[in-house]
Amino acid sequence: MIDGHEVNLAQVELSPLSIVVEFTLSEALKTDWEIRNEIFGKTPSELTSRVGKRELKNNSIGGRGSEDGFTSYFSSNVLDHPKSIRLKLDAGPDREKEAYIDILKK
Repeated sequence: MIDGHEVNLAQVELSPLSIVVEFTLSEALKTDWEIRNEIFGKTPSELTSRVGKRELKNNSIGGRGSEDGFTSYFSSNVLDHPKSIRLKLDAGPDREKEAYIDILKK
């Protein structure tokens, strides 16, 4: 949920050099462009990867809207064999601590 609207993590594509994260929206939001724009600005924009004993932060290098929702792109040349990847959620002013979604855990 982002600002009370249903946003789903639909797909994650991993490769050694990039990560593509796709989000989908509920049917009602697909045509509400004002709310879509607000939500797009709040989609997660940071990944935390554990490679070996190091923890690395990867910021989004871009994104785009799609018919069903949004796509975010992350890039790194240090993602060979990561042990874990976590997507950082926008905590917002009303949350006490940061929230994460594990998208890879070994």
